[in-house]
Amino acid sequence: MSWVLLIVDLPLAESIRHHLDLQKDNQNARFVQKALKFYTSLANRAVRAGCAVDIFACSLDQVGLYEMKVMPEKTGGCVVMSDSFSLNVYKDSLKKFLETDSTGFLKMGFNAKMEVLCSKEFKVCGAIGPCTSTGKKGAQVSDLTVGEGASCEWQAAAMDKETTIAFYFEVTNQHVSNLPPGFDQEAAAVLMARLAVFKTETEDSLDVLRWLDRKLIRLVSRFADYQKDDPNSFHLSTEFAIYPQFMYHLRRSHFLQTFNASPDETAYYRSVLLRASVMNALVMIQPALLSYSLNQQGPPQPVLLDAQALKAPVDDASVVLGDRFPAPKYVQCNSGGSQARFLLAKVNPSTSYINSGTAQPLGLTEGGEAFINTDDVSLKVFMEHLIKLAVQS
Repeated sequence: MSWVLLIVDLPLAESIRHHLDLQKDNQNARFVQKALKFYTSLANRAVRAGCAVDIFACSLDQVGLYEMKVMPEKTGGCVVMSDSFSLNVYKDSLKKFLETDSTGFLKMGFNAKMEVLCSKEFKVCGAIGPCTSTGKKGAQVSDLTVGEGASCEWQAAAMDKETTIAFYFEVTNQHVSNLPPGFDQEAAAVLMARLAVFKTETEDSLDVLRWLDRKLIRLVSRFADYQKDDPNSFHLSTEFAIYPQFMYHLRRSHFLQTFNASPDETAYYRSVLLRASVMNALVMIQPALLSYSLNQQGPPQPVLLDAQALKAPVDDASVVLGDRFPAPKYVQCNSGGSQARFLLAKVNPSTSYINSGTAQPLGLTEGGEAFINTDDVSLKVFMEHLIKLAVQS
């Protein structure tokens, strides 16, 4: 094996690099920079040749996706990662990847080029997504670079119908009084998520979280209605009302939090986000929680002891699984079961040891609420602090 392709040395006594090793530049992370340099040069060669690099990686351990992810990100390729080639995540993703239309062609385009033409009030700063800047100059190219910038043209060796690229602009007209009625808080949340993920490539995650907090406070203090130093007078219009909630869940997501995740897992989550549509990205940032009931109205009614009565959630999940690429991992969670941790890790911890004063085993409180042992603040506390900072003089 070439020395530049190593991610860990051969002796089993040496562990593979983790986030803490990367942060502290420990001995077992000594191969990372050489590998990153090699794969970046390989990605640039693929871009010049018009080739897309796709990675399908299945292993119980890390395979070096952290170092390799630059290749699909710069060429427009896709990334699929799973624990085994026998799991549905890999098999269903590969089937969807190789789907053809009625004429027998793959459902994707190749060697695409995109050029941004804008009016004089705007200047394009760059793009974040599975593409590469061609370096084409223009009068409306901003000196401020975001992502793949310093250009008004980008190329991608491969694109499918789900490929989404985010473009960022500098607005020379600073009059924003007419902005609120047209503000799309869902799109804004995804744009900020992509920008935050891009910043993690060169900045510490804690610094990115602080930057995200400053941007949120600045936005809220500018567009909310309130009296100085009076949190009770705070009011946020409907066009901005959900945006702080998106930022709350983004801060807790795997995109910015590296706890209990390997560098390869984090790289995979971020690569998927950088090419996802707005709706799919929002589900990743703030998962939807749906409630099903056998008897939604009226008094209790007897039902058959039949598995058909429990099919609705499974059928809905099957529709979601068949529509997304890469195929999501499907986990069935039961209350009190071992898999319940996947759900409890995502919900708002409104009932935890922080507001009850004592830690408890995983289970239900006297009021029937799930008790979560976590250091994360609840959405309510997060909003209270946000409002307090926004209205202060």
